Amino acid sequence: MLREQAINVGVGMVSRSLEMVEWKVEEKFSYKPDSLYYKLNVKPNKNQNASEFWSDIIYKLFYDGGEALIIVTDDNDLLIADSFDVEEYAFYSNVFKNVMVAGYPYQRSFTADEVIFLEYEQKDLGKLVGQLDNTYGELFNRILNVAMMTGQVRSKVKITGAMSKSENAIKAIQNYIDKLYGAFKNNAIAIVPEMDGMEYSESSSDSRNVSRIDEVNNASNKYLDTTLQAIGIHPSLVYGETSKTDIEFYQEKYIINVIKPLAQLIEREFNAKFFSESEYLSGSRLVANTLKLEYTNIFSLAPAMEKAIGAKAMTPNEVREAAGLERVDNPEMDEFYITKNIEGTSKGGDDDKQETNSSNEETSNSNET
Repeated sequence: MLREQAINVGVGMVSRSLEMVEWKVEEKFSYKPDSLYYKLNVKPNKNQNASEFWSDIIYKLFYDGGEALIIVTDDNDLLIADSFDVEEYAFYSNVFKNVMVAGYPYQRSFTADEVIFLEYEQKDLGKLVGQLDNTYGELFNRILNVAMMTGQVRSKVKITGAMSKSENAIKAIQNYIDKLYGAFKNNAIAIVPEMDGMEYSESSSDSRNVSRIDEVNNASNKYLDTTLQAIGIHPSLVYGETSKTDIEFYQEKYIINVIKPLAQLIEREFNAKFFSESEYLSGSRLVANTLKLEYTNIFSLAPAMEKAIGAKAMTPNEVREAAGLERVDNPEMDEFYITKNIEGTSKGGDDDKQETNSSNEETSNSNET
């Protein structure tokens, strides 16, 4: 229960973040949508959309062994292997054998050049969750059992007189008690008759039930918090129980420490397998655009973009590229500009200096006179 919750929350958050990344294919540094763009952003194969595909990849990288093998079919579909064996070599390409995809066993082997192989550093999450099961999981179950016992309704029946000596009467009483319990359990209002020779009393020990529930929640939250922190997610991003400034800070750290390294890992592997050295050096490559993840509103970038261009620090095309946008094939977009207010400040300083010197000269002439 705790393991499933922690994995769903933590790995699910990374999956949703990666779904917001746009995988852009460039040719000579210009955006060029093609089949690879469609596969990575829309439909990688016949049975999965991009969201399902990346969700499976993240689950394997963060929890199921830290490795993901992607097979490229003859019609360029991208399939995720369920299991595989790998033979590693020092001077030759590694070989992947016994590859199983959706229950289908491949009869052939694959060299490293024929597949996409992703290997993430976070390999110990599964082991960590197993350790948490032995600590917080056991503690959670014990607290839960105590909480259930604390709130348990206990009742007793006292039989007096001739009824206590008759077996048939005892069976009848048991049937009566079962019906009595059913009436109390299933009805908001229950009215039952009293019987001579039988006294029914009920008691419960629920004085600490609220505190027991708090203990259950605390153990569950501690389990989740530890899992999130192991992934690289600050718990505040899940609970939202902090200021907007803090959330923005933790969100930035999460993107820098988790999403961008992951995106770069995928970038490098796909670039190595889909583009030759000469193609890559000439500007043909796969690029991960995280703009949607970093900024909910692109227009919030406008002031910073304007300052970078107006201060002659960057060209318009360099700013567009830094913001995840395509370069524009226009010579003016590769020129440096400086805004009038900055020029005015510079010239204004010279004018002020000239005015000061002129004033000093007038004062000097007056004194000589």
